[in-house]
Amino acid sequence: MEVIPAILPKTKEELDAQLKALSPFFSSFHIDIADGEFVPNKTADIKDLISTIQQYNHIAIDFHLMVFDYNREFPKIRSIGQLAPVKHVIVHFKLFPEKEIFEEGNYPFVVGVALNPDEEVKTLATNYELKTIPFVQIMSVNPGFQGSSFIKETLNKVEQLRLLDYRNKIFLDGGINEKTIPLILSEQYHPDILCVGSYLTRTENISERVTRLQTLLKTP
Repeated sequence: MEVIPAILPKTKEELDAQLKALSPFFSSFHIDIADGEFVPNKTADIKDLISTIQQYNHIAIDFHLMVFDYNREFPKIRSIGQLAPVKHVIVHFKLFPEKEIFEEGNYPFVVGVALNPDEEVKTLATNYELKTIPFVQIMSVNPGFQGSSFIKETLNKVEQLRLLDYRNKIFLDGGINEKTIPLILSEQYHPDILCVGSYLTRTENISERVTRLQTLLKTP
C-alpha cells in the first residue's frame, strides 16, 4: 500500500508549510478542497493555491473536491497541471457525476469517484459500469474535517468492490493512523492507496511518524 499525505489547507501559507515539511518524505500529495456547503468546512480556493503549488513542481498532486460545483474547479486544476503534475481528481458519488467524466482523454488528469460512509458499493455499481471508473476512493470518515473518527465498517467496501471484479485502484481516506492500520491489514482485501491526514499534518515529528507507518505496513 502506498501512503499519500492528505492536506486540508485553509490558506496558501498553510499549504506551503505542510508541503515544505512533508515533501522530503513524499512525492505525491492529496489536497482537499472544500466549499463550506457540500461539507461544513471551507478551505482556500484552488486559484489561491496556484502560486504555492508552482514552487513544488517536482511533486504530483491529487485534488479531492468536496464541493458541489466540481465542474467549476476543473479549469483551475487544468492550469495547475501546466505547472505541476496533477494525477487524480476525486468527485463525490453523492453528486452523481456524468458518466462521461470518467472517459479517458476528456481531461489531462484522471477522474475518480468518492463513496461516503453512508453510500453503498451496490448503488455505485447500479449507476456505473464499475470497470469504467479509473479509481474509487472510500471515505472511512464523514468528510469535511481532519481528525474525525475512523469507521471500520467502511473497510467492507474494499472487499465488495474486489468481489465485483473491480481491478482498478482503491483509495482509503480518513482516520488512518497507527491504531487503524492494523484494522486495515486484518482484512482479506486491502486498498491500494492510504490517504493519511492529521497523523502526518498535526505532528512535530514527521520523520518518526513516517517511520512508524513504514514499519506497520511492512508487518506481515
